[in-house]
Amino acid sequence: MEATTLEQVYRLLTSADASLTYKPFREERSPSVASPHSCLHCGKVLVNGDIFREKPLVHFGDDRYSRDTSPSLKVSYGLDEAIAASREGCKLYEWFLDTLSIEILSVHSLAFPIDRIEFHLAFETDGKIDCGPIIEAVGRDGERRRLVNKGLVGVPWSRLSICAPRDDPASSIIPHRPAETDVFSTRSIEFARDCLSTCMKHHEQCRTDWLKADLHRVAQDRHPLEDIALDNETIALEDLPTRLLKINKVLESGKLMVSLITVKDLSISEQSQVAADGFAALSYCWGREGNPVQLTAKTLEELQSGIVTSSLPSTINDAIHFAHALGLKYIWVDALCIFQDSTQDKELEITRMGSYYGTNTVTLCAASAPGSSNGLRSTEPAPSLYRVPPLVLRCHVGGGGGGGGAGRILLHSSLDLREPITGRGWTLQESLLSRRLVIFSHQLYWCCATANAACEGELATLPRAPNRNFGAPASLVPGVYPAQVLRDYPPEVQWYLGVGDFARRRLGVEADKLLAVSAFAGRVHARFRACGGPRDDGTARAHRSPGASIAYVAGLFLSRRDLSLVTPQLFWQVARTADCTRPKAYRAPSWSWASVDGELKLGESERGSHTVTGFDVTLTNANAPYGSVQQAAIRMSGCHMPSLQESLGFGVQIVDAADLPSERGVRILADTPPDAELIQSAITESKSPVFLLHLSGDVTRPGREIPYGCVGLVVMPAPGAVPNTYQRLGTFNFYRSLQDYQIETSEGAKTLFDVPRQDVALW
Repeated sequence: MEATTLEQVYRLLTSADASLTYKPFREERSPSVASPHSCLHCGKVLVNGDIFREKPLVHFGDDRYSRDTSPSLKVSYGLDEAIAASREGCKLYEWFLDTLSIEILSVHSLAFPIDRIEFHLAFETDGKIDCGPIIEAVGRDGERRRLVNKGLVGVPWSRLSICAPRDDPASSIIPHRPAETDVFSTRSIEFARDCLSTCMKHHEQCRTDWLKADLHRVAQDRHPLEDIALDNETIALEDLPTRLLKINKVLESGKLMVSLITVKDLSISEQSQVAADGFAALSYCWGREGNPVQLTAKTLEELQSGIVTSSLPSTINDAIHFAHALGLKYIWVDALCIFQDSTQDKELEITRMGSYYGTNTVTLCAASAPGSSNGLRSTEPAPSLYRVPPLVLRCHVGGGGGGGGAGRILLHSSLDLREPITGRGWTLQESLLSRRLVIFSHQLYWCCATANAACEGELATLPRAPNRNFGAPASLVPGVYPAQVLRDYPPEVQWYLGVGDFARRRLGVEADKLLAVSAFAGRVHARFRACGGPRDDGTARAHRSPGASIAYVAGLFLSRRDLSLVTPQLFWQVARTADCTRPKAYRAPSWSWASVDGELKLGESERGSHTVTGFDVTLTNANAPYGSVQQAAIRMSGCHMPSLQESLGFGVQIVDAADLPSERGVRILADTPPDAELIQSAITESKSPVFLLHLSGDVTRPGREIPYGCVGLVVMPAPGAVPNTYQRLGTFNFYRSLQDYQIETSEGAKTLFDVPRQDVALW
């Protein structure tokens, strides 16, 4: 079909029989870096390698110079040929047409008469080397309209990364290499060693006493130095783990053995040597199979005597071998360093995890291994993770001092990585607490408090200076990064981001909800104390008053003084009611996010209109102040709390998702489906006494209090509790217009929150 207008082009691209988006791969083997896509159609495209060489400066007069760093290449196919190639499975033309089908709707006139559609590859050769599509419509009179200009805003796959194999002639002009999928190759080991050496010698932010060092930097109003030589790193003796695995090599066989040591049984000089040598810690998923080898009272003697690492699960075995390759003599692994048959030892060791991960030499993160038996030697990522899979284009490499000949360049979109480890709850704080991470994904990645790097690709060398922009990107593997990456944000924002990520993860034991973030909570609490402290000159540094009393209670940081801190934490919302549940057994008070399982939204409200007068908490373990609770309550005074029945005249709607657009009236989002049933029953049958507890919003108007865009909690009396004690069922948003206000005041009508203030307690 020959299209004569842009409207016909759009219909052709979006018709059912010509849908070009997300088609399954047609090759017998899906494209990968090792086996990229290549076909007759994209084989006709020949890239002149000279475009990647630095161009001479061009003088434009008045001391103005420039050089061309964005050359383009027109491909030979028109629209009909591109569609035919796409239907035959050509990934290059699928990419062209996918971008066109999205962007064509933004064209001002679809009635524009066209003669042809032209496709170009637009290259960027200055710094980041990649390419994007330029697609133009050429009118019958020769007028050109650019439909796609080098990519789409907010669509990462619309630009493709470019790399060349190490042994290919094109490698002389393309500096980036394909991902190194063998994480134990010589290149991978060298990469990890170089990153560790650079970080330990030059990254001041990644030092052991990161909190103290950061506070000193804040007090002195200075930034981390870009090129300094640090002293040798030594771990404080009190931060050494209770137990470690010592790595030994059996000379006769070349195999590795590990033996369990108890640090306090060593002499002070021996402990000091361990502190100087450092240790690695493993962050991994146990998986459904669990760990067949564990530290128990029965296995203690065997582990102390030493066992061959090949008898351990593959992930642990590989981690020990990698730590040994890095030159480390010790490693900490939870299954082998914590007594798995002792609740007391588990509770004690969990309270120390902040030190174990926060002061270790490096954390080895088994990101792609779903279980302990999978190992670190991951295969390439599934092709579905590439929106545009690796494809080959021919590249002519001229002389230019690099030799000539026919080369190949690989084009592919960035990976949409969702590694198994980011689905496990316990592993979140293991990365957040760490200073340095070696991440085992489809290749090795480095992530520390200062910078990111990848074994191959654009960031193949770890810089001495920070290479993030206000903490972004936190990591090259989403969901695996140190909390220090967020150092420019207030402590509560760090907490919101951490809890938001944690809420999307699963736990093997639902009662561990608070325990699994307890070490991270302790570090954030230290941040709160630090930010509330004075500078060396005695003046307040932070946004929070010096000495402000902030307590951690059941997952929330509470303050009697700072309502701007408390209210946003109370107003957490579920992302979707249908996807959330409450545990069968008590785990946290209803007002805590820890009382619900499911994705959450946090930190989206303003200063409250109430006052926090106190809170009570009974810990499960008195020695674990950030751990599980048996009960907790918060007391507030000066609360507006009309009944739900009183709000019916203002328009009440129960919604299922937090991200729906704002509408006038009362919009209620229940925490779980059973909560929604209780609220609905209160609306239709008036059986359940349900109330709207106002938290924040603009409630001040001359002469009366009328909320405009206020928010709060939906609550009901707590079963069997004392009077004025309530439990949470969900949240509400109340939107009123200025016209509503004028009508209400002119008619003297009673507004929703024209009710007496009262003191309440939430359970």
